[in-house]
Parts: sequence; C-alpha cells; structure tokens
Amino acid sequence: MQDNPIQLNSISDAKVLLRVAYDVADLNSTFRIINSFNTIEKLLKNNNTVIIITHWGRPKAREQSHSINRMIPTIARLMYEHLGVSKDIICFSNQFESSLQEINEIIETNRNLIHILENVRFDTRETSSDENQKVSMAVDYSRLADYFVDEAFALSHRKHATNYCIKDHLQYAYGLSYGEETRQLTSIAKSPQTPLVVISGGAKLETKIPVLNKLAYRADSILVGGKICFTLLKARGDEVPGGYVDERLLDQAETLINSFGDKLILPVDFVFSDKDSEGRVYPYDIGPNTVNMFRQSIMNARSLFWNGPLGYYEQGYVDGTIAIAQEIRRNQNCYSVVGGGDIISSLPQELLTSFDFVSAGGGATLAYLAQRS
Repeated sequence: MQDNPIQLNSISDAKVLLRVAYDVADLNSTFRIINSFNTIEKLLKNNNTVIIITHWGRPKAREQSHSINRMIPTIARLMYEHLGVSKDIICFSNQFESSLQEINEIIETNRNLIHILENVRFDTRETSSDENQKVSMAVDYSRLADYFVDEAFALSHRKHATNYCIKDHLQYAYGLSYGEETRQLTSIAKSPQTPLVVISGGAKLETKIPVLNKLAYRADSILVGGKICFTLLKARGDEVPGGYVDERLLDQAETLINSFGDKLILPVDFVFSDKDSEGRVYPYDIGPNTVNMFRQSIMNARSLFWNGPLGYYEQGYVDGTIAIAQEIRRNQNCYSVVGGGDIISSLPQELLTSFDFVSAGGGATLAYLAQRS
C-alpha cells in the first residue's frame, strides 16, 4: 500500500467511508467517540454523506452484546450535544442482514443522513490471516463510497481489512484527530523539551519494553508502576511476588536495567489488597512514598509522556494514578501527553482535561513512538 493520502479539505459532495475506533470499554467511556467529531463535522460542512464503520471488542460470531446498534443511542446523544446533529438523521444499517448492495441503494437514496454500519468484526475477513480474505472485504466496502477517511489511530498498528487494505481501493485522507495524534507523538519522540519524564504503567511489559528502550535515550527519568514494575524489580534483584513476574521477559528487563538503570525509578512501597480466602494480600497500587518520590521528577519536567495506570484500576485501586495526575496538573511549566484506553478509563474527566494532549491509542501509541524515537 502506498501512503499517499489526499487532504481532508479536498473531499466534498461525496460519499465518504469513515473508519473510526469506537472500541470502548463500556458505553460510559465516550472519549473515543467524541474524539472523531471534528472530522465528522468537517465532512458534513463540505456536504458529504458520512458512512461510519467501526469495530467493538473481539466478538465471537455475531454476538449481539457487541452490536453497534447498542451504541446508537449513545452516539446520537453525543452528536446532538457536541455537533447539534438531530438523532433523526442517524441511520443504522446491518450489512449482515441486508447485502452491501442494498445498503448502497439506501445510502444513495438518503444522502442527507449519517449512516452507521454494523460491527465490521462480525465478518471474519476483517482480521483474517489470509490476505486474500482481507482484500476481498476491503473491495466489498470500497464500493459504498467515493473516498475513505481513516480516523482510527487506535488501530493504526493493525493491518486489517477496513483500516489498511481498503486504502488500496479508494482515495483516502486521514482524519483531524489522527493527524493531531501523529503530530503530538512525533514531537515527544523527536524534539521534546527537557527534562523529559516518561511514566509507564499497566499490565503488559511486552508492549512497553520497545518504547522504553527507545525513549530512554531522550528521557531524563522513567517512572514505572502498575504490574509491569514487578518484572523490572525482579531483574534488579528485588524480592517480589512470583505471580507478578513475567519470567519470559526477565532477560529483556535485565538489559533495560543494565542500560538505563540510572534513569529508571521503580516503586519503593505499595498499597495492598484485602486478604483473600487464604489470607494472602497483593500489591495493587503504588504507595505514598512512591508518589512522593515520583513527584520530584514530575515537578522538574518540561515534557511528560504517560502510558498505563499505576494500580489495579479495574478493582478500584486508582489513588496512586490520581495522585500522580494531580502532581502533573500542578506543574504549569510541563507539556503533558497521556495515552492509552486504560489510563483514560482510570482517570476522572476533570483530570484528563488538565493534560495538554490525550492520545486515543493504546498499543498504537506505543508502536508509533517505538518506530519514531
């Protein structure tokens, strides 16, 4: 595929297939939906018919729990609140009950509507390992529109049918939020103001090591919490709960410690869970001494990048994450970028809005930074 996009402004009076990433944790998590609205507004102002496609979760077969139809009331409410769009012009079509040709006829007859299609992952070709299958799906969907717009930055590290293969079959542009993602992350990777502080949390060290290795050359300090810190603590020689250590990654963790140990700042205390039925407790959050230690680096930072919560937020252990977000907000001289669905879900809206930029990507954010650092 040739990366040769056109400008979004040049698309007018056309049918536009808009790929978004409405893959939300639940219907109360609206950030990714709202994040696409600038592009939708731009397309509507240029007299385009917008055809929205997205996925939601990783459904097996056509599970109704992952039907986009369940999202329509939320999408309609948000579009009304943010864009002034009446719910009457939002049309849901199920391409698995009607053919794409029939849906195309509906679109042609109702060019003044916003058309939203069913979950593209209900079609197994979307993520197939068979390239021919993905291409055939891309060709099918390309027949619905004159242009394609990619507003699914969160999926940019995946080569699926409706975000990647389709670009070989339609002229395409990147959405406004997609473009802003690449500008902001390139700035952090290539030319951050210093001192640069990186904060890394979450559960999957495997996805974090490549970007930590790259950013460590530019970062002045790397603050690590969440589940990923335990493998690094073990690699440093500390005693940690065995179940939290990813033994497969110990060699890579040791290399990171040996190369950048002077920059890595690991927790010194934890908040523990209640006792389970066998009387065991688990470290579920960073402790107050760690928060105080992290604060020193944060208050000196001029640029900051944060990916991943610092505690087991799914179980309500968010105090450490919130405390660190509050410290970042206090540093008025720091340009702060936060990324990842988990960190977005773990912080209240008032704290999210205090960051200079919030990335909609999770793995995509890390992949982009690893490639460009």
